[in-house]
Amino acid sequence: MPATTFLNGTGINFNLDGQNPDLVAEMLSRHGIHHARIEIGWGNINRDDETQLNNAVSLGNILRACKKYGLRPLILLNAHQGTPCPLKSVSRRVTATARKG
Repeated sequence: MPATTFLNGTGINFNLDGQNPDLVAEMLSRHGIHHARIEIGWGNINRDDETQLNNAVSLGNILRACKKYGLRPLILLNAHQGTPCPLKSVSRRVTATARKG
């Protein structure tokens, strides 16, 4: 296999924690990275706006940055962590006592 084939296949886990996706994608592309593995925990999907992840980084912004800088995304939707599905937490207060059971 030619070395160029190996070099053209280099990629990285594109896991952002508040960083600017456009800047990160530009730096990766400039340094020869061509593939981006984007892992999304199913529990990180925002139930109220599916275009937003709960960590406040827009999936749309990540994908647009990948396209702009020529990174090919591989998107993994995982459901094996502590919150394996989208959920919405609510708090309720019991206003009267009830019998056991």
